[in-house]
Amino acid sequence: MDSKSNGTKSPLTAKSKSKKRPYVKPQVRKIPLSCAKAQLEAKAVPGDPGAEEMLRPITRSLSGDEKLK
Repeated sequence: MDSKSNGTKSPLTAKSKSKKRPYVKPQVRKIPLSCAKAQLEAKAVPGDPGAEEMLRPITRSLSGDEKLK
């Protein structure tokens, strides 16, 4: 016997009709690279490979800017 024949609603159907919260898009701020580097270094766990990977291009970019001056 399926749920349509006995008049009951499946849990999936009942859940899909519940009110959904509206989507709130993430807030994005642009900050200077030097600030981004400082914040990442302050919040990163020492030896974190993910943080090191994010810092690598920031450091390269900052050192490239200094060479142009």
